[in-house]
Amino acid sequence: MPLLARLSATAAETLLSRGSPRRFPRDHTVYFQGDPASALYVIQSGLVAIEVSDATGHTGIVDLFGAGDCFGLVELLGAGSTRMSSARPVHETQAMLVPAKAFAEIRRHVPEIDRCLMDEMVSRVQRLTELLLAAQREDTLHRCLQRLVELVPDDSQGPVELHLTQSDLSSWVGASRPAVNHVLHRLQDRGLVSLGRSRIVITNVGALQSAVG
Repeated sequence: MPLLARLSATAAETLLSRGSPRRFPRDHTVYFQGDPASALYVIQSGLVAIEVSDATGHTGIVDLFGAGDCFGLVELLGAGSTRMSSARPVHETQAMLVPAKAFAEIRRHVPEIDRCLMDEMVSRVQRLTELLLAAQREDTLHRCLQRLVELVPDDSQGPVELHLTQSDLSSWVGASRPAVNHVLHRLQDRGLVSLGRSRIVITNVGALQSAVG
């Protein structure tokens, strides 16, 4: 559940009122791993990839956040002052930037927000655990299906266009690009998706959801 959906209308308005609007073009990194943690970002539209690099320079996507979600949260809740990951929009994103100082003041004066943040962090830990287990026990096809279904809006019935490259999807599911390309072409042959340049169109939402099992 997105953070904004967890908050009452009053609490959500308070949080957003302390922010300033920002527009981030596709692939324009919002911040890099190791940068100072200076703000929280609340997404109004778009999709942002959270990426982590290891000591060898390998980078992988650990999560994707969409409208109503926030990113840049973990470092502001802990004692750390530097980013543990990078944030990169996979397509144009509109977000509200809430400075760290303003965010701390809101937490002191609106207890509801802290309770919701705790729920949010528990959900994120559970989700990362599920992703880790999936990477260990599920094949590339099933992991691709699950990740694609997660990006479908809850109320969507018709075709859903995802501005997501095959490279981004392969990084997210933890598989090679050729393996993911093979899976996507299998799904396209079954009439579940349509592939284009830097986009994946889910043409049959119901069938894709059923295929997850």
